Amino acid sequence: MKVLSFVFGLLILVVLVILGGKLHWRLSTAELIEQMRASNENSPAIVDDSPSFTALPEPVQRYFSMVLKRNAPWPEQVVIRHEGEFNMGSDAQPNWRPMASEQTIQIQGAGFVWDARITMAPLMTAHVHDAYVDGQGLLRARLFGGIPVMSASASDELNEGELMRYLAEAPWYPYRLLPSASLRWQGINASQARATLTDDDTSVSVVFTFDDTGLITQMDATRYRDVDGRLILTPWQGQLWNYKHHNDVLIPMSGHVGWRINDSTQLYWKADIVSIESR
Repeated sequence: MKVLSFVFGLLILVVLVILGGKLHWRLSTAELIEQMRASNENSPAIVDDSPSFTALPEPVQRYFSMVLKRNAPWPEQVVIRHEGEFNMGSDAQPNWRPMASEQTIQIQGAGFVWDARITMAPLMTAHVHDAYVDGQGLLRARLFGGIPVMSASASDELNEGELMRYLAEAPWYPYRLLPSASLRWQGINASQARATLTDDDTSVSVVFTFDDTGLITQMDATRYRDVDGRLILTPWQGQLWNYKHHNDVLIPMSGHVGWRINDSTQLYWKADIVSIESR
């Protein structure tokens, strides 16, 4: 009986830890999203300034003509839900695990909160925050939402990497790619152009590749990668496909991203959009 009581008590404790962790994670996610919204409350509105389009590189002009309905109102936030896989292994030994995530993106200003759940093993889930809020990058993971397993230290490199992610993923919310005081375009050739985004003291650039119809199919940049505790600048690449209309916007529903190492792309994220909501 004592053994059964001990086992039962242990199970109760485990359940309480899991439920408490999940509650704490939900509250911290909501707090991050509210902080992001408040920090961008006074950001200047994005304007569809049609005459300025003629000054843009040709592939960028084609892109906007394909994906945006002119003079349509832009939302304050976009919420995207993904399902896919995340590589928890090494470059040499991939370990793809099921992943589901909800990402809240701030359109006015700059910011996002990625709230992911990665199945590490049966009944074992890691909760991950990857975010750019109020000019600061954030990356942390907790088992069951409550037990810390990883947290990146605050740094300029982290801020730059998260703002770069926000820019690279903008084909999901293409109004943010419109030229503005914080974003400028530079032509490279008939199928590529470089976008540069500045937020406070952080400035990042991403090269976008466009297909013959004008849609973005690839993003390239150089980001910091953690290699045995050291941050190494490494080429980074993402690819997008399966474009579909959502309201007045044409967006890619599928994609993957990875590091370019030894002339090959070592993927670590691949997913499909399962729902998208504008707020």
